[in-house]
Amino acid sequence: MNDQGNMTATTDGSPHALSLLEAEVQCKPFEYWARARKDDPVHFDERLGAYVITRFDHVQECLKAVDVFSMELGFSENHRGDFDDELAALYEAAGLEMRVFGPFGLGISVDPPKHAARRALLKQAFTASRVAKMEEYLRDMAHSLIDGFIDDGRAEFMSQFAIPLPVNVIGDQLGCARDNLQKFRAWSDAAVGTLGRADDRATALRQTEKMIEFYRFLQEEIEKRRSNRADDLISDLVYAEFDEGRLPDEILISLCMNLVVAGNETTSNALGSALMILATDHSQAAKLLTAQDRDMAMARFCEEVLRLFPPVTHVPRQAKADYKVGGVTIKAGSAVYLAYGSGNRDETRFDDADQFDASRRCPHMSFGGGIHNCVGQMLARMEMKSALSVVLDRIEDLRLEMPAEDLPIAATAVNRGHVELPIAFRKK
Repeated sequence: MNDQGNMTATTDGSPHALSLLEAEVQCKPFEYWARARKDDPVHFDERLGAYVITRFDHVQECLKAVDVFSMELGFSENHRGDFDDELAALYEAAGLEMRVFGPFGLGISVDPPKHAARRALLKQAFTASRVAKMEEYLRDMAHSLIDGFIDDGRAEFMSQFAIPLPVNVIGDQLGCARDNLQKFRAWSDAAVGTLGRADDRATALRQTEKMIEFYRFLQEEIEKRRSNRADDLISDLVYAEFDEGRLPDEILISLCMNLVVAGNETTSNALGSALMILATDHSQAAKLLTAQDRDMAMARFCEEVLRLFPPVTHVPRQAKADYKVGGVTIKAGSAVYLAYGSGNRDETRFDDADQFDASRRCPHMSFGGGIHNCVGQMLARMEMKSALSVVLDRIEDLRLEMPAEDLPIAATAVNRGHVELPIAFRKK
């Protein structure tokens, strides 16, 4: 299984010729990563204004150095440049503070010692026993979505399956009415868009307006739980007790944003990548259907999807002290992007790193690492495994209705996924 295409831009052969702010690099970063790993694995991206770290071992080293590389500053100081003041004014006019935004500013993406207590809150929602009990619920939801298009012999997989499934799941867990869930995706897209630096003022303004809508919606949901406690995650957060009392609204809202964004955006993108592989390499479906231990085979298939096409491609950090990595000294105050996607394709870590091989045993870093590993990773894995198993049970002869290299991709400097995935198939 090869990549969906590489960059076509003419370069001088070095990673410095391109920037993570360029849309083409964000959508098709594979060649950029390969050059960087080979020629300059810790390099400074002038346009991004940040160091990009691309080798597996270097990324892992930085993930563990939490006293040096701040996640909190990485997100909160990830400004947009010339129009940052204009965005702040929009929040101020709405009576809000920009520091709450994007979705992780005051939530779980904070540094120790605040991190441990907030993470512990969210971990309660994603225990192994609780996730295991969700398997039948997830399979039923997948069946229901497939029922909506199975007789057509074709579907747009993203909008008809990969997006609504995780959106419905996280919405149900939060206790939000499903007639609001279409808005969740728009808000989630806007929230993710705020994570990567951008130089498109119009897009940034639209994202800001959506984020304000998102904030207001969650604020109303929190007030409803204060009047009438329910059996859902929002209520769990509202009534959680700390030494200093209950959480203030701004932290509650940021934690809920964490759940909405992390609970749907990344899983949707992972499901899209998995379906693209099944539709372009029919041997993969055959292996899964004939595996002696199908559950294990599906789990390993999902891990390889996540390695090769991670929904989160880079994460921002800020250095709080001078630090030397890969022979390069990163000065205190410098912005840093840790390239998960590049590390997952590191030739020194993985044999035939750009090829899909579900028999691999080497762990990837698509769910992060160190204290900041993804709190919802067990649920994401269960969603992928359950949903894809139902897909294989219900339909066969999967094929794309356009060349793989022409599939539209949405990406920022932080995330990447399919916009559309038109497929044809036969009903079993």
